[in-house]
Amino acid sequence: EVVLTRKVERQRLEEMIGTGADSFLVDINAGDGSAMESLKTLCQLGFGKVRARWFLHGGNAEELADVAALVEGLGATELIVTGMKPCEGEKRGFPSEAQIETAAAFIRERQQTSDESPAEETTEESAKESAEAQPMKVSVESCFSPLAAYLGGKDPKQNGNRGVRQGCEAGRTFLTVRADGSLSPCRYLAERERCEEMGGYWDTSPALRAFRETGLPAGCDGCDYRRRCRPCPAAAGQAPCPVRRAAGLQDTGGDAG
Repeated sequence: EVVLTRKVERQRLEEMIGTGADSFLVDINAGDGSAMESLKTLCQLGFGKVRARWFLHGGNAEELADVAALVEGLGATELIVTGMKPCEGEKRGFPSEAQIETAAAFIRERQQTSDESPAEETTEESAKESAEAQPMKVSVESCFSPLAAYLGGKDPKQNGNRGVRQGCEAGRTFLTVRADGSLSPCRYLAERERCEEMGGYWDTSPALRAFRETGLPAGCDGCDYRRRCRPCPAAAGQAPCPVRRAAGLQDTGGDAG
């Protein structure tokens, strides 16, 4: 999957497709937002495996439904909602508890619609038409672990936000290789380490080890979702967790898990 964070000209996108790009993930509000043009071009080309990723924060949370309608209208197969992690450039504030509740309600509704869509055994041609008619999937990136945990509910036995992908996966399932050859746990971090051999970096990197060993922030004590949440350790402490506030846990104690 090729991740695009800016506008890429049509000819270059066609070359990528021609040389075997399997799918594209477009960060539609990264940087100057020009990546949206790449999303439009890919959909115009009729490329069937295009996903959009959108960073939800305090300044744009009310736009979620409109953004979903826009990218679905273009032909994207999935909208991935992310947030509450370090950002390059401007600092984006965490969403409020009211914004979290509104976003969660919208995502639940879309997920329920997707689950209820009938699947039929058909010919290849009609199957393609049926796939095109399916509602676009709306999901939450594991980086946005508080929202994913909130969607799963307070009962940890029923909450599916678990395992290695229950939250931040930096140093657990991936690392970042930059264009200059430097390495870091995640592309959203400024850390740049050097190592001659990838396996050696994976096993010995101080930055990766720190990410793997970082526990939950102190502010998570007593939260009903703490057993199903692993928030971004690099963003911890930037602001009170809006999911905890949305759950009405400002003054509660004890661990429901």
